[in-house]
Order: sequence, then structure tokens, then C-alpha cells
Amino acid sequence: MVFIGKENPFTQGQMKPIVWQKIKTKKFPIGKSNLSEKEKQYKHKSAIKEQTYLYETNTYQIFIKDYTEPNDRQIQDRHLIVIDKKKDSAVLERMFNEREGTVIASLNFGINDPEVPNSKEQWIGKLFKDKPEVIFRFAWYSFSCPHIDFVNPQDKYVGINCRIN
Repeated sequence: MVFIGKENPFTQGQMKPIVWQKIKTKKFPIGKSNLSEKEKQYKHKSAIKEQTYLYETNTYQIFIKDYTEPNDRQIQDRHLIVIDKKKDSAVLERMFNEREGTVIASLNFGINDPEVPNSKEQWIGKLFKDKPEVIFRFAWYSFSCPHIDFVNPQDKYVGINCRIN
């Protein structure tokens, strides 16, 4: 990490790669969703529910549900919900959609791509001093810059400044 200024805003060694476990689709907590019906609509109307995954920390349950087109393994839509275990409610929820310039990222450790067994894409943990935990790397962007989501309903995200060629 690079910073400009007097003080380093980053913590050291507090980020962890997410190791996903495949779970039954019915365990996805759609009933705890905070998204409107319109926001929950999948951009690819012919997409079908394919796989559901879970990762747990001491504080959170992180769920992903991936959607694919029939006869195509490429993920078209991804629904992310982060549940606060104490409050038993969603503290972060996002929909990611495959479109021009955006590709849904592979899941860690080759779960959905056995040719990449050591992939470390999604991360969670304390990245910034005096800020809540963050989570990131669910999609790759060609024509825009990615951002880092805070796992907290009050703080939305931090945009990453990048150069688009």
C-alpha cells in the first residue's frame, strides 16, 4: 500500500483472504435483504441460480449467490449479503452484474475455477486505522476504478484512484 502524507492510514496484517464454503441455496438469507425489489432484479433475465457460498468471521456471515445463464458457466450476476451476527441483520448488500467493462471475479482458491487453485481475490478485515472493517474484490473493472466497501451501514465505500488506459 502506498500513502502520501505524514501518517500511514493503513493497518498491518489485519486483512484475510475469504475462504468460501459451498452451501445449499435455501440458506441464502434473502429474507434479510435490504434491497428494493427493483434492486434485487437480476440484469440477465435468463440467469438461473447456480451456486451459493458462505464465509464466517467472529462478527459476520458473508453470503454470495451466483447466477449463470443456462448452458454457460460464466457468472452473470452476483448477490452479496453481509449479516452482522449480533444484530442478525444485513449491514452490507450489493448486486454485481456482468456487463461491458465489468467481469464477476473468480472466487478464492479455485472454487469456481479449478485452474486457479491459489487465487486470492476477496478479502475482509481492518485495512484503515480508526475505520470499520472492509471487504472487496467481487468484480473486475476495465473502464472504471474499483472501490473498497466498508462492512458498516454508516460508511459506504472508498474509491480507488486508478488510471484507465
